[in-house]
Amino acid sequence: MARRKAPANETTEEMEIRKVREEISNHATRSEKVSWERQYGNMQKLLTEKLQPIENKILDLITEKNKIFDEIVVLRDELVRDCIHPFEHVVETPLSEGFGTYTCKFCNKKVALNDVTK
Repeated sequence: MARRKAPANETTEEMEIRKVREEISNHATRSEKVSWERQYGNMQKLLTEKLQPIENKILDLITEKNKIFDEIVVLRDELVRDCIHPFEHVVETPLSEGFGTYTCKFCNKKVALNDVTK
């Protein structure tokens, strides 16, 4: 294959690197290079014509999902603020001598009870 034109103001280090890259890229025949370029073009078309519209749809769906998550966060903050500590969310953390600490898994508040019967 033809050599590439040396860029203006090329240093000797850059020239050596360019020559090595040329040598590496010139191992293939002209027909192999043309075939590879055609396949690469086909891949680019798949990326731009088929994959990009799907990516755009995914981004739209993620945007919708994030709006719902924002609503969930607002609602959860309100539920945490007004938490009633439902039975399903209260767990015991055992302490010594019959005293127990209970924690609400939903709001992470701890409630200490001094008269816990076991």
